[in-house]
Amino acid sequence: MSHFSSTSASFVLSYKHHLMSSLISKSSIDSSSVNHIGRHRTYLSSAFDYNIFLAAEQLRYNLKTSKILMIKDRKYHLRTYKCCFVGFETVDWLLHHGESDNRETAVAVMQLLLENGIIHHVCDDHQYKDEYLFYRFRLDDGTYPPTDQSEAILFGFELYQLLLSTRDENTVFGDHIKDGHTFPNSFIGCEVVQWLIIQESLAKCREFLVSRMKDLIDYDVIRHVTGDHHFQDNDHLYEFCREFTQKRSLAGLLLQNRGISETRMMNSLASHPTNSTTVKSRRYSVESAASSSSQASIERESSDAISEDEISLETVRQKNAGKTPKPIIYRSVSVEELEEPNSPYVKKNILIQSDAVGYGFVLRGCNPAYVQTIDPAGPAAAAGLKVRHLIAMVNGTNVLRLGHRQVSDIILRNDSVNLVIMVHFRDASM
Repeated sequence: MSHFSSTSASFVLSYKHHLMSSLISKSSIDSSSVNHIGRHRTYLSSAFDYNIFLAAEQLRYNLKTSKILMIKDRKYHLRTYKCCFVGFETVDWLLHHGESDNRETAVAVMQLLLENGIIHHVCDDHQYKDEYLFYRFRLDDGTYPPTDQSEAILFGFELYQLLLSTRDENTVFGDHIKDGHTFPNSFIGCEVVQWLIIQESLAKCREFLVSRMKDLIDYDVIRHVTGDHHFQDNDHLYEFCREFTQKRSLAGLLLQNRGISETRMMNSLASHPTNSTTVKSRRYSVESAASSSSQASIERESSDAISEDEISLETVRQKNAGKTPKPIIYRSVSVEELEEPNSPYVKKNILIQSDAVGYGFVLRGCNPAYVQTIDPAGPAAAAGLKVRHLIAMVNGTNVLRLGHRQVSDIILRNDSVNLVIMVHFRDASM
């Protein structure tokens, strides 16, 4: 059986209390409280970063379960500041636990959390500093503006930690066998709902609990083990998504965030060309920084300078087909899931010959890149490429671990391209 320090054990109990209190309060909202909540709720925007939010929640959990109590009530000048941590002490903690190589990076990591609205100085007077200053997670003082996605992630994280910490005491969370394959750390839908009900006598909340579990599916917190079903209150088997449970490197997120900032700056410059700009025979255009996500559009251009409205693949194709392609919402899948022996994703070869305009599709994402938009009048559509197709190989080169820009570069080296795409078996015949 796992051994916890008294601090860790008490925090696990507080997690259970917080989880159950959250479920009870959300299931009993009346009409008078809806208006109040509505005034303060902010909805998901491009500013929300899934990885940063989840990494911060992992850090908050680790700081609260640390042998040395890092987050606690502190006094300064006869005033008590509840549930806060000290700037330089947290820098020490990050260095000691290998989250950073030096103090400058540790400070930059915490500043990243501050800039994303996850932590703040208790009086909002300072940026993050390696000094004796008090900071607090906004989730601990109720100042973090809730969104449907952040609430689902938080509920999922609390549920995961609660199941993990009590797995020796419950029979819900553990190894389950389905069709001869063992799924570790999995659970049966109706059993986890019943387990949550028993924890705090939530008999009248079953329908609401099922609704919350469906939210976890929608926001990639849990999934059906074979990807065939949404959450149902029956004997279907579910597991937490690999991307959700993996430990996130705060320093890695810092580097990634810096790279995104540099890319957005380059995109902004590219979206405002000078009159002397000429274009090469083959390129990929990048959406301006005003967009919430960058995309790579695979297209070809003539060697003459062209007007701004002709640069857009969608505009060019609209003139030809009279129809603007619509983007899709993509549910992420990791490279590890694709490479598993029992993966539900199958491979398919597609040969595409470019025309005078280009290949006619837009890539997005990384690890793996996937097809975001298809021009219905382009060669890619004619060859059978579809939205949501994952790009596994380009002309014999494995690109599963590359970003869409790198994949675009490889594609644009030739007038024709042989793609190996991966698609869920249920969609393979479509």
